Order: sequence, then C-alpha cells, then structure tokens
Amino acid sequence: MEIYSKIERLIQSDSNVHQIFARIEMGIQELLHLNDVIEQQNSAALLNFYSQPSAAEAKVGTNELSIADLKLDRMSRKVTRAGKKLVLKPREFTLLEFMLLNQKQVLTRQILLENVWEYYFDPKTNFLEVHISNLRKKIDGNAKLRLVRTVRNIGYTLSDSED
Repeated sequence: MEIYSKIERLIQSDSNVHQIFARIEMGIQELLHLNDVIEQQNSAALLNFYSQPSAAEAKVGTNELSIADLKLDRMSRKVTRAGKKLVLKPREFTLLEFMLLNQKQVLTRQILLENVWEYYFDPKTNFLEVHISNLRKKIDGNAKLRLVRTVRNIGYTLSDSED
C-alpha cells in the first residue's frame, strides 16, 4: 500500500511523465541493487559453508551434541535445555541436529532445505520459517540466552555467543 501512495504522490507532484518514469526507474534500480547485495551475501555464505571442513564431519560418530545448556542425544532422540526435557517433533529434531552439527555457522535457507528436507529447489512457502519459529519457542522459550538466531536476509545460526 505504501508504494502505491508514494507513486501517487510522485505523479501528482510532477506533471512531466519522463521525470516520473525516470524516478520510478531509479527506485527499481535501487531495489535490483539491494537484491544483488543479498544474492552476493547468500552466495558467500554458501561458498563458506561448502568450502570449509565442517565441524559436522568431526561429530558424525558423536551421540551427544550440545551448545551452552542445550543437549541433544542422537541415540535416544532426547533434547534437554538447562536439564529440562523438550518435546520436539521429528522434523524439529532433525533441524536442531543439523544446526548443532553446524553450530556458529550461518545456514542459508537453501542449505537447510537441501540438508534437512532434501529439497533441491525453493518450494516458495514459509514452512521453513514456521519450523524455525516453533523450534525457537521450544528451545529459547524464556531462557536468558537465545540460541536460535536469525541472520537477516541470509538465514539462521545456532550460537551461544552474546553478540
């Protein structure tokens, strides 16, 4: 709605059609530039993720994964935070396991879709965001230290750092 009111004001304020379209084109160019910046950040995160030897490789045989006071037992499929048992759905467990295997790394939407759901395309829905939100509620709840973090326009990370 806001964009339409801006365009309407622009048209009303200036009767020169060429100037109006030039201003609109400038706005579009700014949006395209912003999109390019986001794409570059996503590409850099993907390159970084796939080029580094992952901490996950070292943890493949490990039964217990942890960060701060969050613990996940892969054999019993139990999760605790500060000693309190958390009940996770199967996909939430798999998502948390993957995030723990790659903790402190930025995980893009594409990385999560490929590695947790085995989707090699973007399904154009918000189900990933819903799963992250549900996981965040269960894990972080009322805890002082938030572990599930959003990296704006890029993805998510599981981190115990205070930043």
